[in-house]
Amino acid sequence: ALEIYTGRIILRPQQLQTATYNLKINKPIPKSEAILAIETVLALNQIGIAPLGEKFLKVVNLNMVKQEAPEMITGSAFDRPATGKVATKVFQLEFLRVAEFVPMLQAGILNAFYGGPVQLQNANAVLITDSISNLQRIETLLKQLDRPITAGMKPKFYNVRNVKAREL
Repeated sequence: ALEIYTGRIILRPQQLQTATYNLKINKPIPKSEAILAIETVLALNQIGIAPLGEKFLKVVNLNMVKQEAPEMITGSAFDRPATGKVATKVFQLEFLRVAEFVPMLQAGILNAFYGGPVQLQNANAVLITDSISNLQRIETLLKQLDRPITAGMKPKFYNVRNVKAREL
């Protein structure tokens, strides 16, 4: 069904267990939503999908999808529909330090099944492979936390005499 809806050829290793999955949808839905449903059902059953060029999809055990170059999201994860499909995204931090942020992720947000986050200390960024819906949660968390701290700060103005402000 995924081949039919995506127009891509499915490539799968021979050792991947063959199974039948049931997906019952009681009303007509757009093709794009059917693809999302299939990808999510596969992920729920420990099957991962990685794009391979424009014509193929590689189907592997979910714990192997990280090594199979899952889709790389550039821009916002919210540009994709929330699914269980595995993807990779680099989160660039502006104010929050990556060493402060990663422990928050490991405390229950990230799915450890895909491996841990890769800290890029010098770039103050983190590379994360997880489901698109989880990447969206992380992006939402960053929007709340990765901001300048202005609590309790107020501007203070001083009158200047005998000197021009630009000379200060």
